[in-house]
Amino acid sequence: MLVEQRVWHQIANGDKNVYALVYRDLFSRFFNHGRKFTSDTLLIEDAAQEALCYCGKAEANSTGLKTWKLIFIQFTAII
Repeated sequence: MLVEQRVWHQIANGDKNVYALVYRDLFSRFFNHGRKFTSDTLLIEDAAQEALCYCGKAEANSTGLKTWKLIFIQFTAII
């Protein structure tokens, strides 16, 4: 199993520590990406949080969302 798959598997199994690490890492990436589209930092923060919370819920519900790249696409659509 690839590292990324193991990480998503741990999140799906409710590992809040792994989710927190992934959240912090992706949040900063999303925030920096969002700055390319708008200077509204509150909008960027809200969009990043919404996309990442969706990720956690999708994994918990086993909907098959298995990659941060899909979350990134959703984030870009939100902003």
